[in-house]
Amino acid sequence: MALKLRRGTDSERTTVVFAEGEPVYVTDTGELYIGDGSTAGGLRVSNELELDLSPSLGGNLDLNQNNIVGTGNINIDGNITATGEITLGDGIEDNITVGGAIASSLIPDTDREYDLGNTNAAWRNGYFEGLTVDGEIKGNSIRIDSIFLDDSTPFITSESNTVSADSIESNSITGNILTQDSTLFFDSFSGNVQTDLIIPSENLLTVGPNTIGTTRLSIIGSDDRGILDLTHRSDTDLTTDNFLYGALLFSRDDPNGIFTTSVIGAGRDNLFLAASKTGDLAAEDINNFVVLEDGNLTIGGDQAEAKLDVRGDAKVASSFQFGSLTTTERNALTAVNGFVIYNTTDNKFQGYQNGVWINLDDGTAA
Repeated sequence: MALKLRRGTDSERTTVVFAEGEPVYVTDTGELYIGDGSTAGGLRVSNELELDLSPSLGGNLDLNQNNIVGTGNINIDGNITATGEITLGDGIEDNITVGGAIASSLIPDTDREYDLGNTNAAWRNGYFEGLTVDGEIKGNSIRIDSIFLDDSTPFITSESNTVSADSIESNSITGNILTQDSTLFFDSFSGNVQTDLIIPSENLLTVGPNTIGTTRLSIIGSDDRGILDLTHRSDTDLTTDNFLYGALLFSRDDPNGIFTTSVIGAGRDNLFLAASKTGDLAAEDINNFVVLEDGNLTIGGDQAEAKLDVRGDAKVASSFQFGSLTTTERNALTAVNGFVIYNTTDNKFQGYQNGVWINLDDGTAA
């Protein structure tokens, strides 16, 4: 004999408070309810879920330590909050697509443990307001608008290709540096700077070892000459002014301080060499050598009044030859007292004394 439950339509069910444990079958929906003695219509027990294409929850879903498993998609229009360990995918064959914006920091649970990408799967571009790196930065090229020091002063300004720094220290640079317009600035493969390196006034570009050793600066021309060009640049015309165009300084730096003891310099009209062991180059003119534009050389002064102008004693370790001139050539000279020549016409040493030429062997007029 079949067990027949209490039954009725869904509208009839909602008007009745069924006794606790009393089952009710709804004829127009096929649902089964159980009364609890207080809830109108009872509590639903089952439903033909496979026939409901869009089922919905009337309250929270408590998994009671069970899992949701299956094959298909989960589509949520709203917020998802999950605590505990979350695993998205279990292998590189699983793809994770983030279509929205990430509104929080991304912090690894272990310091210095995980990477972003690898050598076979690299991220394309990265955009950062700031970047702090404790380690190396490697790349085929680095393109940066500007690099700033710790005190926010500019170090490299790519728009003007300007380096502003008291010193640059690096064991090595791997990769290239590009200017703002993507032209090559520094080629690490060849070690070449491909454009002007401009050091602002009063700043230094120092090339030197971190430890004791010799430092070399080589300028090599490929199948051509190497050139070190020292240029005085100005917005005004320099052709009428004898400014110093450039200088090479030779200095010592020890506990007594920095002293420049030798200088090679040049301007419009002259090239000079100066040396002083005390570093007082201005006071010790006797050590100066100046070559003027017309080919005159002075030793011990700053102006040359003859092809060779020695402002002090001279010593010749071997022979010394006076100029050999004919009488006609001698008379063409603009002579001053003290001139000495060898006259090849008379075969005599002659000197210019008191406004006239005389023979040096007997003092007679030449």
